[in-house]
Amino acid sequence: MDVDNITISFESAEDFLDYLQIRKSHWLPRGRQTSPWVFRGQSNADWPLLPSSVRVAAPDEKRTEAEILIEKVKQECARELGQVYVINRIIKRLEREGYDTNLFDPNMAPQKYFLELFWQYAAEIRLVTEFSSFSDELGFSLPAIPGQLATQRRIEEWADFKDNACDNIALYIANAARGRESDSLRALQNYHCDVALAQHHGIPTRLLDWTHKSLVAAYFAAEGVRFDESAENLAVWAINTVHIRKTDLKSPYCLKSQLRYLHAQDSLFLYDARSNENFILSGQWRSFDEVISAYEWSPDEIPLLKIVLPVSETTRLMMLLRAEGITRAHLMPSYDNIALTLKNQWSLHSDDAHRLAD
Repeated sequence: MDVDNITISFESAEDFLDYLQIRKSHWLPRGRQTSPWVFRGQSNADWPLLPSSVRVAAPDEKRTEAEILIEKVKQECARELGQVYVINRIIKRLEREGYDTNLFDPNMAPQKYFLELFWQYAAEIRLVTEFSSFSDELGFSLPAIPGQLATQRRIEEWADFKDNACDNIALYIANAARGRESDSLRALQNYHCDVALAQHHGIPTRLLDWTHKSLVAAYFAAEGVRFDESAENLAVWAINTVHIRKTDLKSPYCLKSQLRYLHAQDSLFLYDARSNENFILSGQWRSFDEVISAYEWSPDEIPLLKIVLPVSETTRLMMLLRAEGITRAHLMPSYDNIALTLKNQWSLHSDDAHRLAD
């Protein structure tokens, strides 16, 4: 599936929003009361559908805060655990799993990808763990885990990582290397809500945020434009959740009652369940559109769409969305966001006044 063939372009914010209305027949099948489509806004239409924890800037692009953070945490994990210790631990686990370790060379593919994957996992687990621990320390409630008190996190404390998670992740890597059925969030499978909460508040994870509300996705696409001066077009991606059931894209279950923003934005999360296996084979993280493109689709199956709009229409788009009752304050209710929304509204009025004067 060629992304160019599933791209729909508009020149005006009005036409863009009109097409995104969920009541339209291309989103809502006749006789249905709910749409199978979910949406994601991105401020740069050229960006691939990649989670923040594995997104790497091109040589001519500016590195994101998430990429810099993940790299720093990887380095700290490597300093604390030690490369030699991890290699020996992985080799021992691989031997127990029947893997031929005589050929193990940490400087050659695919073995070097084992280590890269390990440090990636270590960084992701540490960030989510510290986010949860610090939130609890400050008195913020965390998603409850069935059978336990909310404060008793089953996720391994970083202090115990060297003794426990190291061996568990080595086992996962061994299974992935042998092509066994696996899940890229298995090391965090009991803590999906923790990961989702951290993701919603800016911690880089393997999850991508999506929403059932197309105009909410349009808002997030427009809001991020000011942070990317290189963007020519913004985009709203749409995925048909019925069609992608046969793919490796999965959705962790989280109670919206426990995640306030998840409820306000009518959100869900998706992740590539076999991203690790693909990384071990290629040394690259595949995008969600690449996951979908790997499958055969009949002419009447449209699993993915990309709707684009020039960034020059951003101001108009934000004003139209405000008229629809879609602002940062509505989607992330807090006093700070109420103040920020009001400031942005005055900025939009000023920009529009200058445009009319010109």
